[in-house]
Amino acid sequence: MTVAETLREAGIEDAQSVVLALPEEADVEFATLVVRDIDPTTEVIARAETNEAVSKIYRAGADYTLSLATISGRSIASLVTDDEEILGIETNVEIIKTTAPGLAGETLQSAHIRERTGCTVVAVERDETTVTELSADFQLAADDRLVIAGSDSGVNAFLEQFC
Repeated sequence: MTVAETLREAGIEDAQSVVLALPEEADVEFATLVVRDIDPTTEVIARAETNEAVSKIYRAGADYTLSLATISGRSIASLVTDDEEILGIETNVEIIKTTAPGLAGETLQSAHIRERTGCTVVAVERDETTVTELSADFQLAADDRLVIAGSDSGVNAFLEQFC
């Protein structure tokens, strides 16, 4: 059975979103391309083993891509930081993509997004490019689309304050 046949049998035509968490990055890339071919409107959330594969999977058409290395690194870092919460399976995390005109001209550091809302900016879409390696001095533009992760109340606080 082909990947396309498997996805159709699983009901991809009726799915609002699909999570691709395959062990091989090439398979994730290929499955993303197949999903996009079958239904371009389906939201694709993909896992990458390495940071290097993230941009490839985005180019294949994924809406959200997180690398295992990044997630692990953030979790380990949160273990040594008293005021950080570890995001695990039991944590209800919402991920949204939105513009935030209220942040135009701010850097991630000067905006204090995490402190003010509890949310984390995990990616920024700018000029047809998705930036996932964000430094504290990354400056936000008015037409940027931000990918935000946080609790339901945190996301609501973000939307109220910045959108």
